[in-house]
Amino acid sequence: MITGKNFEIALHRWDEWEKTIKEGRKVLHVTDKMEGLQSWVFDKLATLALPRCPFLELYCICCIFSDYDEGQRFYFDRITVPDWLPLKFVKLGADKIQDLHGKRIYPPEVWSDSDFAFWQRSQNAMFDSDTCIVIPKNHPVRLFMRRGRPLKITPDAETLLE
Repeated sequence: MITGKNFEIALHRWDEWEKTIKEGRKVLHVTDKMEGLQSWVFDKLATLALPRCPFLELYCICCIFSDYDEGQRFYFDRITVPDWLPLKFVKLGADKIQDLHGKRIYPPEVWSDSDFAFWQRSQNAMFDSDTCIVIPKNHPVRLFMRRGRPLKITPDAETLLE
């Protein structure tokens, strides 16, 4: 299983994700309705071959609205749910969206096929399709994913363990 923090770092290292966020910011200027942006996000995530997941969709929308990148440096703690965002667009249960406004948000956990198969056999692990996803081994974002503790990247592009 890859934590949301490690998946976040992998997403932002992947050029296609960064292009998507920049493109989403341009879409904001041509759509005056949240529904238009939401359907654009659904389509874009499908184009990136990322599975449907309410937390990933919400994370993408929050990245579009958050000012977290300055040049080559990311300030992930600035990725928050906007106070004005109508959470009716987020297809999550009420227990999962309580008090999200203004809070830091992470992408979902990433499980491997074998993690998911183990969960199906044992029922010991807690796989939640709203907050966890399975990404195929050959997906391009997997090149940037690492198991274990989250990585920290210095301004000199060195990677350090936290």
